Amino acid sequence: ATDEGPSATLARSKVGDLVHVLKYAAVDDAARSQALKALAERMADVIRRLPSFDQAVIASVPGHDSRIVSWSQRLADEIGRMTERRVIRTRARSLVRAPAKAGAVDLTDEFMIDAGDVANSIVLVVDDVMMSGNTLKAVARAARRAGAPEVHVLVAARTIR
Repeated sequence: ATDEGPSATLARSKVGDLVHVLKYAAVDDAARSQALKALAERMADVIRRLPSFDQAVIASVPGHDSRIVSWSQRLADEIGRMTERRVIRTRARSLVRAPAKAGAVDLTDEFMIDAGDVANSIVLVVDDVMMSGNTLKAVARAARRAGAPEVHVLVAARTIR
């Protein structure tokens, strides 16, 4: 990806800049790593401030290609490390699915979480960017099916449509 296009002309917040570097900018691995850590620290700070998340486990959001560790999964791992919380991997049934930005994608029963990972645990689903919220809803449904009594979502940024 490059810095061209409509998003390049819009002003971004500091968090928006970090997400841009992480996912879209033509930068080196060191810059991406730095952006990931800075973004994770901001999100970890939110988690630390909320007592209701003291015992929460973090659920990752798989990318559209299960063969690749997504930025959302890397972000969840880093936040888990920073907050000393357990991170569970949400699995996708499909090896590859259309990316959320491709439009309406049927995510019914697309994601799976093992019951032993979340039973009787508060789950915090962590994602880098929310577009429509459909992927987050589908991951939250998977957590509930696995026995999580409570599911919350924390995203770094929401896109402008």
